[in-house]
Amino acid sequence: MSGTHLEEWQRRSFDILSGTCTPEQKADAYRAHILSIQYAWATSQLSLAGMGSLLRTYSERYAAVLDSDDPHTGLNNYAESALHLARSQRNHSDKWESSLSAESVLQISSVQWMIQAGTGGDGVTVATADLNIPVG
Repeated sequence: MSGTHLEEWQRRSFDILSGTCTPEQKADAYRAHILSIQYAWATSQLSLAGMGSLLRTYSERYAAVLDSDDPHTGLNNYAESALHLARSQRNHSDKWESSLSAESVLQISSVQWMIQAGTGGDGVTVATADLNIPVG
């Protein structure tokens, strides 16, 4: 890394470790670390193995800040209303009614076409020579 990038890296690392930055600032610092790692790899200043290791480490730390529901350490990336809905979810499947029946399915045009194709009716649009071609 160049001197300027290294100084920025050190400043961000100190800000994170000092414990004085807000979760938003910490997330921004980790995001900047990730961008620096990508830049260093793109400009051949960092090996593929080094990039992989650093990217994994800082991506995990960034995700931990985003996903933490503790307001002092994280951003709680999940909307509270969505979490509330998930916690009090109810399943009323015993009250569900389907409008499908054997008779109504047979009235669907694509089902009728498949039945005709399967029985050798006039609906077959595939040449007889192509019927036994293995797929996969």
